[in-house]
Amino acid sequence: MVGVQISEKEALGTKMYKALQKLLGKEREGNNSDAALLKVELQEKEAELQRLRRESRLERERTTYLTEAGIEKALEQVMTNIAGPLANLSAMQARYRQDGNIKVADLLSVAIKIEASLHDFGFEAFGAVGETTSFDPGLHHLLDADIPVEGEPVVVRFTGYRYKGRTIRKAMVRKVSEITKEQLPDGTGI
Repeated sequence: MVGVQISEKEALGTKMYKALQKLLGKEREGNNSDAALLKVELQEKEAELQRLRRESRLERERTTYLTEAGIEKALEQVMTNIAGPLANLSAMQARYRQDGNIKVADLLSVAIKIEASLHDFGFEAFGAVGETTSFDPGLHHLLDADIPVEGEPVVVRFTGYRYKGRTIRKAMVRKVSEITKEQLPDGTGI
């Protein structure tokens, strides 16, 4: 009887052991299939990431190309606008070399045309020579060693320039007190 009971226990244990193995095997298979699914999903995500990186790189290249093309086109337009006045200037230089004479009015006319052409693109002069204005360190460069207090009156000696509202060359100024004795070549005071 004891031997029979052991056999039954062994048989029951073996059955249970086999059932557990089957169950564990299925779980392992499930884990393997879950792992395989995760691996496939990871590969898909990596492929998508690579695609997005390529798209991003291509978009950056496209943006760079369009920006450079826009800059090139704008510069070409500026050059086209000032080509006429520069041709006039070149002709004046040739006349000057030939006979040593040039009309100041013609030269000033060319300068005005160039300035007007550049103005169309956002380039503008500020501070007319001889103009008295309040000192602003953001707009003015003092030609004297003694810096005035902001708001103190100064006289413009050289015009300043802005490009699209940003100062690119400050107007050169002197204190009013130091300018009163100086005269322009035409006899007027600055």
